[in-house]
Amino acid sequence: MLNQPSPLYDYLQHSSVLAEQLMTILDEEREVLTGRDPTAIDNIATRKLAVLDAIAALDVQRQALFQQAQINENAEGMQQLIEQAPTDEQPLLNNAWQTLKTTLQACDYKNTLSGMLVNTCSHHVQTLLSILAGEHGTLQQDYNKQGQLNPYRGSSKHTTA
Repeated sequence: MLNQPSPLYDYLQHSSVLAEQLMTILDEEREVLTGRDPTAIDNIATRKLAVLDAIAALDVQRQALFQQAQINENAEGMQQLIEQAPTDEQPLLNNAWQTLKTTLQACDYKNTLSGMLVNTCSHHVQTLLSILAGEHGTLQQDYNKQGQLNPYRGSSKHTTA
C-alpha cells in the first residue's frame, strides 16, 4: 500500500472518479432523453459538460507525466509508466489503469447509445414536421412493419405553417 500516492496513481484515481461520474450522468441522460423533458435534458447537459471539462483539466496532469518520462502518450506508454514505478506499486497502478479503461469503454458505449437515441428522435421530429408542412416531393425514410426502410412522400398539406 502506498503511504503517499504517486502522481500516476493520483491521476488514475481522479480519472476513475470522473469517469464514474460521467457514466452515472450518461445513464441519467438516457432516461431523460426517453422522457423528453427539456428542462431535465438541459440539466444533464450542464452536468455532463462540467465533468468533461474536469476530465480535460486533468488531462494536463497526464500529459505532464508522459512528458516527464519522455514516453509516447498512448496505451503502451501508460503501461511503460506503470512498469517504471516501484515494483510494489505496479499491481495497484495496473488495477487502477484497468478500472479506468473499463469505465471509459462503458462511457463510450453509453454515449453512443445516447447519440443514437438523439438521432432517432431528431429524425422522427423532422418526419412529423415534413408531414405537417406538406412538403411535396421531400423524400423521408420511414420503417414498415418488417423493419425495412420505405420512402415516404408527403402527399397533402395538413396544416398551414
